[in-house]
Amino acid sequence: MAYLRTTLQFFLALTFLFSAYTKAVAPGFFEILLEQQGLVPSRLYGAWATRFIIALETWLGLCLLLSFYTRLILRLSFALLCVFSIHLVYLIAIGETGNCGCFGEMISMSPLASLVKNLALLAVNGLLLWYKY
Repeated sequence: MAYLRTTLQFFLALTFLFSAYTKAVAPGFFEILLEQQGLVPSRLYGAWATRFIIALETWLGLCLLLSFYTRLILRLSFALLCVFSIHLVYLIAIGETGNCGCFGEMISMSPLASLVKNLALLAVNGLLLWYKY
């Protein structure tokens, strides 16, 4: 069971790192997307929000990869995935079908597909929290 826990933690870490990388490659796309979705009032705030999200996802991924403060990091990543999922439910409710920006321009996902991905990641995260603590 320890191998499964380590593998799942590694998978979750790589997912956060990959997500941060895909946003960092072309941050302008994500900035514009945040502004179009009404999450930020202007492109300037979008730039700050984009850099913050990239840094947060990178930090979470590295901490999970290196097993630093695992209990805290798993709780924070669970909360972040919940916030992202709530936003995706909102996008689905207003009828948005375009790229949600979860993996930047590299992997185009609809809000529904991204919500399914987040639910799977929440299940993995919840399993790690339940098993570890």
